[in-house]
Formats: sequence, structure tokens, C-alpha cells
Amino acid sequence: MKLYSTEPISARPEVMRAKHAYGLWFGIALGLTFSIFAWGIDAYRLQLINGLHPWIKFLGGAIPCMIVGGFAGWLSARLDKPFLAMLLWAAAASVFAWLTVSLPLQILPRILSFIEPGITDLLHYTWYE
Repeated sequence: MKLYSTEPISARPEVMRAKHAYGLWFGIALGLTFSIFAWGIDAYRLQLINGLHPWIKFLGGAIPCMIVGGFAGWLSARLDKPFLAMLLWAAAASVFAWLTVSLPLQILPRILSFIEPGITDLLHYTWYE
């Protein structure tokens, strides 16, 4: 009869599952926090002045940021390698940066043209090479 296990606590299956879950929730919370400060404050201020669909940009940014952040957090916890985790979070940050630029200029006009077809002619932005 074995009273004590010789394996380290961090290698036990329930500890590993909890670690992966914490990584996932950390990434989701980070993506939501980024979205709140990037688009949530803007959406709140647009709502105060009766802007047209003020929460569309926040939702359009929060959902992908939470998915990317959750995946990066889960994979970082799963791989358990600090250098790879740093590269994963750098890739997640580049996705966040791309969304910051593309959401108001490319993605949001397409979403709004589906919701409000009458304003499609008003949402033309000039593109420079």
C-alpha cells in the first residue's frame, strides 16, 4: 500500500486540468479587458449621445479578442514553456492590433451595411496605397 505519491503536485492530472482552465479564463478575461478599453468606452459615449448602433463595434471586437485570448492562454498553460508562451501572446497581441485598425475601417462598415442597408452609401473610406 502506497501512502504517498512520488510524483510532484504540479504533474497530477487534476492540477493540470485546473491549470489549463485558469489559462483559458485568464485569456478570456484579458481579451474582454482589452475590448472594454479599446471599444467599450467609445460605445458607452456613443450611447450617451444616441449614436447609431453604439455597441456593434464593441461586440464585434470583444468576441474575437476573447476567443484569441482564451486560445493563447489555454495553449500557453498547456505547453508550459515560457518562451513559447511569450511568442503566443505576441501573436495574440498582433491579432488585437489588427482588429484595432480593421474593425472601424473594414469590418464595421460591412456589418452596418447588413443591419442598415440605407447607410451603405455613407460608409465609403478612401484607401491610399
